[in-house]
Amino acid sequence: MHPTDPTIKKIIAKILSYSLIERTSNHSAFSIQSFIHTWLKERLDVRESKEKLLDAVRLTGQSVSYEEPRRFDHWAFKKRIVLHLQVCWQHTREYLQSKPPMDKVRDFIGNLSWIAHVFYELQYWREAEEIDTRMVTLCRNYFGESDLDTLKAMTNLAMTLHKQERFNEAEELQVKVLPMEKEVLGESHPDTLTSMACLAGTLYSQRRFSEAEELDIKVLPMRKEVLGESHPDTLTAMANLAMLLYKQERFNEAEELQVKVLPMRKEVLGESHPDTLKSMGCLAMTLYSQRRFSEAEELQVKVLPMRKEVLGESHPGTLRSMACLAVTLYSQKRFSEAEELEVKVLPMRKEVLGESHPDTLQAMENLAITLSARERWKEAAELCTRLVAISKETLGEVHPSTVKRIQQLEDYKEAQLSQIGQYSPPTQLQERLVLLLCLSKTHVC
Repeated sequence: MHPTDPTIKKIIAKILSYSLIERTSNHSAFSIQSFIHTWLKERLDVRESKEKLLDAVRLTGQSVSYEEPRRFDHWAFKKRIVLHLQVCWQHTREYLQSKPPMDKVRDFIGNLSWIAHVFYELQYWREAEEIDTRMVTLCRNYFGESDLDTLKAMTNLAMTLHKQERFNEAEELQVKVLPMEKEVLGESHPDTLTSMACLAGTLYSQRRFSEAEELDIKVLPMRKEVLGESHPDTLTAMANLAMLLYKQERFNEAEELQVKVLPMRKEVLGESHPDTLKSMGCLAMTLYSQRRFSEAEELQVKVLPMRKEVLGESHPGTLRSMACLAVTLYSQKRFSEAEELEVKVLPMRKEVLGESHPDTLQAMENLAITLSARERWKEAAELCTRLVAISKETLGEVHPSTVKRIQQLEDYKEAQLSQIGQYSPPTQLQERLVLLLCLSKTHVC
């Protein structure tokens, strides 16, 4: 039944009249009074508690899967209910210690997968991985290794591992799933093609570009044949191949695909759809890498306000657009404009992603480089000191990013001493600073 159905509206109005629930401040959701929670907990026996838990998982799963998952209002809703999902999962974990009835397992798994997806989207990796792992075990025990729900659960777990950069573990699962899906569904089935694309993504992340390209080149023509050239999944395959070419610095080939994908996504999905905006952003990156800065900026200034409207200002995708525009401005020596954006990006990334997240660290590095470009060496050194400390803690002292940031910090400190007349930097240091300030690859988003 749709939430706007008149019957549902009457029921909600009746419950509101008894003050059993209340509306949130923006009238987008309802919350149940705490005394109702307490009363229900005390009233229900063990059997009823289990039944109500299944209902809670079902309703929660349906609520988060109901609308377009990447709309800002839906993303914000998921952020708002994440504490409820954590409590729901805590009780579900206890429930799974007993053996759920066979007739309810499939629906239960389907709804639970949506809860895992929310944790995945919000980057609550521990919860997402725990649910995905339990679902793999549950599906194997009930349905067997080659059951479609088991294969889907394994694929979801692989994606969660991938996002945590545990690429070997992700690949190990993916190479198990793919041949089984080929056998059960056939090589050209959409789910099989999705698994091929995901494996290609894992290889891509390990910089095994030739292996990834081999898979992407297989996926694209089959998706065209099975789904049609303008199907969203086909356009995603084209976009994936374009990014692979981009990573190999084959910019002309990447651009050729991207200029095909963008108008088709506009037509099929609409100009403000997240995938369309992503295509615009990726094309801007390709133009930027060819030093066509004004063309890149033209696209980026279109993307940013639309992402703010569709996703919200603090959404990771919006922050990425702000960061990329700042990079383009920096490369045109418009340092004050770049800094203006970067000082907005950094605190929001800290709040949304956490201080030790790779994107937050990159935002710190970008801002430090911009400050150094304006010869504000003291501020750059202070920021880079914190950056190096976090990098050492999270990545280790010998990680290439940590080593690079340690060198940057030394450069900032030496330049600061030179600025106040306590030190005269050798020509070699001056050359390193010029390299640091001018090479676009040093300043990435």
